[in-house]
Amino acid sequence: MDAVSRVVHTESPTAQPASARHSSALLFGQLVTLAAVTIWLYGPTLTQLVKQWWHDPNFSHGFFVPLFSAFVAWHGRSHLTQIPPKPSWTGAGIAALALDILVVGQTGAELFLARLSLLLLVCGLIVLFLGWNYLRALLFPIAFLVLMIPIPAIVFNQITFPLQLLASRLSTEGLSWLGVPVLREGNVITCHGS
Repeated sequence: MDAVSRVVHTESPTAQPASARHSSALLFGQLVTLAAVTIWLYGPTLTQLVKQWWHDPNFSHGFFVPLFSAFVAWHGRSHLTQIPPKPSWTGAGIAALALDILVVGQTGAELFLARLSLLLLVCGLIVLFLGWNYLRALLFPIAFLVLMIPIPAIVFNQITFPLQLLASRLSTEGLSWLGVPVLREGNVITCHGS
């Protein structure tokens, strides 16, 4: 009996690393599969997003936003390693909602919704695999990613046009105060020389 217990004790340490290796290989395979499916689903949306960053100078900052978010997450990695993972099935519901929003966004050609659904999917996957505490710890870098998504043109115009009018009105008043004769029509300023 004593010999059997010695054999069991000597074999257990070698058996655990083999199962741990199998477990980590399985987890890696699942993550690769999940990443491939996500890229397949969001490929057209991400391609259009990058094209808009490249061609629209109003949103060229989009290239730097993910880099900054990754830097912030990397900077807090020591804190993340101390958080015990507590996976939650509510993450699956969040991920399902994100995929529903993706379908609505792509069906209605609403790019903003489709792009925003990617961030919601990331949140859902974090909750599903790591738990709510991880999401709380990563909330700032994920929320910052919203800045990489161009807002819809109708909203953009509703914000920028009144600001353009305000700037031209203030400029006209400033120039008039300095004694420069000006005429303002909308946001176009014409100076009249003497």
